[in-house]
Amino acid sequence: MKPSRPRPKKRAPAPTTEPLPKLLGFWDLDASGNPYFAGTSRAAMRLTGERLERGDYRIWHTAKETRWVSTIFLWINHQWDSTQAPILFETAAYCGGKITICERYTTRMQARAGHRKWCKTYLDS
Repeated sequence: MKPSRPRPKKRAPAPTTEPLPKLLGFWDLDASGNPYFAGTSRAAMRLTGERLERGDYRIWHTAKETRWVSTIFLWINHQWDSTQAPILFETAAYCGGKITICERYTTRMQARAGHRKWCKTYLDS
């Protein structure tokens, strides 16, 4: 029986100097309401936390009796694929406090169009 050769040890991958993908980190809105990547720092996290506490995440809210449609800014990218545009807005329709419809969007314009669509479809029916 031949003696077996020792297997080479696996090396750890070399550290990368590339920035973290924008999947990880916090997003904010500029003065015009357009999203920008705020970063991964504690300062970005603190800013996001302060704005969430104030309720600055709600972009549009339309109500009719016990139904309402709300569009919010998500602050964190909900897109799992780093090759795709970030998903930063969400429109949800509620009835009696329960979500009945939910859609997510990558741009403010898409979110606005989605909010209007669900107001027409859901509130005007």
